[in-house]
Amino acid sequence: MRLSPSRSTLLWYGVPIGIFLFALLYVFLTTRVDLSSPTIASSSSFPLIPKLPLQLAAGEKYSYSYSFFGEPATSTYTITALQPPCAYVEGSFTSNFTNFNVRACIDMNNGSVRSLRVLDESGKQQQANGTLEFVQPFMLALDENWRWHQNTSVVFDARLGIGENDVATYESGLLTAYRGRRAFNVTVTSERYVRGSLLARTTQTLYVDQEKRVLLLADSPEVRIELVSAPFNLTG
Repeated sequence: MRLSPSRSTLLWYGVPIGIFLFALLYVFLTTRVDLSSPTIASSSSFPLIPKLPLQLAAGEKYSYSYSFFGEPATSTYTITALQPPCAYVEGSFTSNFTNFNVRACIDMNNGSVRSLRVLDESGKQQQANGTLEFVQPFMLALDENWRWHQNTSVVFDARLGIGENDVATYESGLLTAYRGRRAFNVTVTSERYVRGSLLARTTQTLYVDQEKRVLLLADSPEVRIELVSAPFNLTG
C-alpha cells in the first residue's frame, strides 16, 4: 500500500491498533516538514474477515477518558448518520495541550476508515490517513482464541536504507466480562525494528465489546483509554 501526503504533512502511520491515534495524529498533521513521500507496505497472517458488519447506530455517542504518560484528555464520538457504505462520525478531542475535531466515514461492512478529516483549533481542515481508536477493522473480525499479526514496513529513503518495520500480534482468549459487558480480552504486542535491530517492544491489553464491537478499554504502562459513557450501561 502506498500513501502520499502533502509536502506540509508528515504521514501518519502509527501503531497498528491506533490507540495512540489522536495524540499522534494532531502532532503529525500540524508539523510542517519537507520529506519525500515514504512508502508503506503492509502484510498480515491472513485477510481480516468480519464476523458481522459495523454495529453502530445513528445518534449513538461514545465518550472516552485518556491518560497519556499521566496527562489527562477526553474524546467523544457521535454517529451522525448511516448512509451506506458510510457510517458518518464526528469526534472531538480535548486535552491540556491541544483541541481538535474529526469527521470520518467508516465503512459499514468492514470498519475501515474510508475518509478522515481533522479540523484544528483555528478551523483549518486537513485530509488525513489513519483509524479511530474506538472502532477498527480487527474488532469486527474478533473471535475466541483468535490470533492475527500484521507487518508494516515504512521506507523513507530506499537509497540510504532509512526506514523501519513494525510487527503487531493480536491474541484473544475466551470471552470475559468487563464492567458488565461481554467482551473480548485482547493482548497486542508491537515490536519496532530499525535495520533489523529491535528498537522497542510494547504490550497493550484491550477489552472489545462483543455486541457493539467498540473499544471498552486500552491499557498499557504509558497510555490508558477507557470508555466512560455509551448507549449501553456500564457497571463498576
